[in-house]
Amino acid sequence: MKRTAQPLLSQDGQQALDLYGQVLQQFEDISPVTIRNYLSDLRQFIAWCEDCWRAGQEQCSFTPQAVAPSLLMCYREYLQTTLCLKPSTVNRTLMSLKRYFAWTRKTQLIQFDPASPIKFVPKEAAPLGI
Repeated sequence: MKRTAQPLLSQDGQQALDLYGQVLQQFEDISPVTIRNYLSDLRQFIAWCEDCWRAGQEQCSFTPQAVAPSLLMCYREYLQTTLCLKPSTVNRTLMSLKRYFAWTRKTQLIQFDPASPIKFVPKEAAPLGI
């Protein structure tokens, strides 16, 4: 299963994405491709959160304060089992989210970084040659 190319976000979700995009472009010494990947990973996560919250009839708009480690673990599981993404892709996504939440913690948008306890997926074992 493939991820949606440009899922729609709530106004709050889009604002969170846009703000982080501005920060990455203005203050970080990283390539445009890396910025695009970070923002794509964050967009997918925000859309997934909003869909989950809507289905549970909770708040629908994304806010980093509403994200808990358990939600990030569910997302990691979703990437692995529902989307069947390779460990390297899941880990790149987790790295993007860890970077985003570290920034939200550093700028005091949140009090606790929910991504800090999240572990990466073990890499696939290389096939043995016979």
